[in-house]
Amino acid sequence: MLYIIVSADDTEAAEQFNLSSIKLTNPGRLDLSQGQQVNQLYLVNEAGYITFPVLGKMKVSGLTRSELLKVLEEKIGVYIKDPIINLRINNFKVSVLGEVNAPGTYNIGSERITLIEALAMAKDLTIHGIRNNILIIREIDGIKSYNRVDITRQIL
Repeated sequence: MLYIIVSADDTEAAEQFNLSSIKLTNPGRLDLSQGQQVNQLYLVNEAGYITFPVLGKMKVSGLTRSELLKVLEEKIGVYIKDPIINLRINNFKVSVLGEVNAPGTYNIGSERITLIEALAMAKDLTIHGIRNNILIIREIDGIKSYNRVDITRQIL
């Protein structure tokens, strides 16, 4: 899920690139004046595409956040002078399992997290956790990689 907002000095020109909807504050009454405008998220489909206003279907899988920003700036720059693009990955998460105090899946505010940050979110390893043999599993473009880490080693 991607949150993408386009703005520029020419606000009218930028509006066409932003999807928005009305969130009703009282869903029982259909009164749009009582709603709150919210920006919609872009769902990346199974083939790695989103449908973006004006630009149409765009392949986003395999791109880093900064690469996608650059592509959007180039394509939107054809229509708007100096576009400002706010891009966030909304459903980035990490799962921490095993000998930790609070195993589970955690939502991450950015698209990067360190092992130490993930362990801190899970309230650290228990006293029985083996600190010199932590397995990290990553999936990138459907391919899983497995790496073992020793957090007791001091790296200079």
